[in-house]
Amino acid sequence: MGFWASVWDLLTTSDHKKIGMIYLVTSFVAFGLSGLMAVAIRWQLAGPEQQFLVGDAYNQVLTLHGATMLFFFIIPAGLAGFGNFILPLMLGERDVALPRINGFAAWLFVFSAVLIYASLFFGGAPDVGWTFYYPFSRTTGLGTDFFMMGVLLVGLSSLLGSANFAATYGLQLAGQGHGSVEDAHLCLGHLCDLHALAFRLGRDYRCQPDGLALPQAGPQPV
Repeated sequence: MGFWASVWDLLTTSDHKKIGMIYLVTSFVAFGLSGLMAVAIRWQLAGPEQQFLVGDAYNQVLTLHGATMLFFFIIPAGLAGFGNFILPLMLGERDVALPRINGFAAWLFVFSAVLIYASLFFGGAPDVGWTFYYPFSRTTGLGTDFFMMGVLLVGLSSLLGSANFAATYGLQLAGQGHGSVEDAHLCLGHLCDLHALAFRLGRDYRCQPDGLALPQAGPQPV
């Protein structure tokens, strides 16, 4: 199989194992980038009066580091990456219930990561902190817009993945299935983790109330 044929196969695949590889490769690339940013942060904090990352540059690196580790490595690598590998096999199924939606969710996850890092080329990375708490949630700019769109898309990807796993588990219960009771309990815990992630995304990135004081002008430490 040629290179472009392999690329097209990945873009159009509905195989749960290949989709799991898409999640895992993207997650570990994000982990590498986040590790480099962690080194940069520690270098800045290694001694007094360091000038490696100052002002908004430090806030931007800290924001990207935290968002990347949480939304693009820790959670998706374990739940979506290994989950796509293991869940159908544990349930004795050939694939997930909605394989095309599964593929769409995987590439939506990849696109959301690209979108957040594209902010580096369009006005600078977001400097709002990965939790996006007030008063930084009132910050405007292209970097913040790219960050919000990326988070919304990765949240949509997680919701689609959760619905897919729930449908796969529900169909297995409706049929005869081949998994053990312990496997079913583990799969149910997997689903609870995914829904908790979706709830966390909706809670942390809800709109802040109006009428509150704006942050002071100039760079603010996160």
